[in-house]
Amino acid sequence: RGALVARFLERNPIANLATDARARRLFLDGTTCFLNAYPCRDEGRLLPTPASWFTEKEQVDDPDAEILDQAVGSIGSLLRPTQVKSNFCHVSGASASLYTPPRQVNVHISLLNPNHRDEPNQVYRYDALAEGEVLAGVILTGDANAAAEVKSLLSPDELRLGGAHTAGYGRVRIEAVEESSDWEEYVPGQDPPDGSIVVTLLSDTVLRGRDGQLGQ
Repeated sequence: RGALVARFLERNPIANLATDARARRLFLDGTTCFLNAYPCRDEGRLLPTPASWFTEKEQVDDPDAEILDQAVGSIGSLLRPTQVKSNFCHVSGASASLYTPPRQVNVHISLLNPNHRDEPNQVYRYDALAEGEVLAGVILTGDANAAAEVKSLLSPDELRLGGAHTAGYGRVRIEAVEESSDWEEYVPGQDPPDGSIVVTLLSDTVLRGRDGQLGQ
């Protein structure tokens, strides 16, 4: 979304994005929703691995290990339960494939003063997704005009994402753009037999209590 906002402002210079009705419809008021871009593999777009998934500690690196979901049942049969550590998953029936994107760590030197080797000059590491990772994102809107305008912002097909793009990171190419009228982010499984309801959060969420306090 941030990259498309920047492209929108290049083409439509306005004083205040938040007060412009057109910009609000595209980016701010919920008419158009930008879902997270997650890794895409042969089986399709992956989703974050639920925090409620556990397996035996000794089998945490075994792709064929049994996984128990604490949200819908007991994990008492596990001798040394530990959370599944893979970042993303794809669920098909009663089985799941797991995936953690490869990363690359590069060392940089910030030369605030190239004439002196002193405190202002710092050495730091930059941890980024490895080159070649394929991600799939989704843009949802029920407004045909908004859909057409957002689609126009996807061209040209090269974008720069993130705050470090000036250092050579975050270069992406957009391809295989498809339109769908029946998108489903997740096909829910069965709720627990005790009648409770399981809510699966598929992106970062801020939860507040009835008085506005942040949840833990």
